[in-house]
Amino acid sequence: MKKETGMIKKFVLTAAIGAFSLMMLTACGAKEPDGYYTLESVIEDGEEVDEDDFDDDGFDNSYAVFEDGKGYLVLLNTPEDVKYNAEKGTLSSDFGKFAASLKGKKLTIADGKTIMVFTKSKEDAPKKPGYPVIAAADDLPDAGVDEPWDSGAGATEAMPDYYDILDRLREEQPDIDWDNFDWESYDWAKDPYDLTEYFTQEYQNYTESETATEPAAEPAAGADPLLDFWNDYWFGWIKIEGMTDEWRKYDDEKFPVLGRSALNEDGSGYIYLWDNESMVAEVQCSNNGYGLSEAGTMVSESGQIFSKPAAHADWSVDPGIYDLDNYVRIDGRFYDDNDDLQFFYEVHLVRWGESWDHLDAELLPAEKYYEWYQEQIDKGVTTPTFLPEE
Repeated sequence: MKKETGMIKKFVLTAAIGAFSLMMLTACGAKEPDGYYTLESVIEDGEEVDEDDFDDDGFDNSYAVFEDGKGYLVLLNTPEDVKYNAEKGTLSSDFGKFAASLKGKKLTIADGKTIMVFTKSKEDAPKKPGYPVIAAADDLPDAGVDEPWDSGAGATEAMPDYYDILDRLREEQPDIDWDNFDWESYDWAKDPYDLTEYFTQEYQNYTESETATEPAAEPAAGADPLLDFWNDYWFGWIKIEGMTDEWRKYDDEKFPVLGRSALNEDGSGYIYLWDNESMVAEVQCSNNGYGLSEAGTMVSESGQIFSKPAAHADWSVDPGIYDLDNYVRIDGRFYDDNDDLQFFYEVHLVRWGESWDHLDAELLPAEKYYEWYQEQIDKGVTTPTFLPEE
């Protein structure tokens, strides 16, 4: 497993940077950076990163460009507008502040764990990379999920044509009184009538025939690797680390979750996560194709995460950080209405249909949900809608 790239993850791959305690650096007078600065050295957790490892760790081709203290920082070929404050010794952007200082030709930027030193170059700055595409919600592909939890314990309201489906159920299972069927008390975990499989297949048929703009769940061979990776369904689990007593009681839990992601050719897309009760996350993203793998990096732009609005870089998901096939990890933080940190969270996802056997034991879902997942795969389910009931 690759080491997490600390500074890059904080600059490009997370928001809520202000929650980190800054390593304060002493500013030198009121001088401001001006010109083109290239990355010279990186120190993470007290150890210097070898320049030969810059590429593997995602630091390659990182630089900064300033004019009178204002400019942009480029990491993973993604620009972030920044402003240098000499008096406060900070570098600020839309997603937080970092300690910074300018001494001669060297610009140092740091947080509590990582220090990056840039040196002013005599060369001309390269052409500025384009900003990530921020898509309007109306321009995004359909998620393929119609909020099944709104129907309570049953799946019927999630389907496009409830009465048509009932007609088919009557025909295929005529011994059951479907007109008076008790959906609320039906045992969805054991699912004696295989309704989960039935509704899932019906939903798949509907989305394939009616939503032409939705990216295919299984892109054709030879498709763009970037789009191929992200246009699919996912299954996994969520772990939290509580910062208050209200949340610490859940620290040892592995909460199951289903996912759907999609990406358009223009770099706009989404990541949706849900369980049987709610939409856990509904996040519009951008992906300019740059990251530590062909999957690039999905950066949140808007939407909702755990009932709170999502902003730019609250999520930045680079599968290349982890040298694991068809695996995605999302890290984040949840704050209350007073901006007090409530918990850290991790989301571990594997592409729907893939085995988890290549993962370490601690990365596996809870046993009952892992068994359920394997049963669904054995049944040939390709577009998941519901998790098993508790």
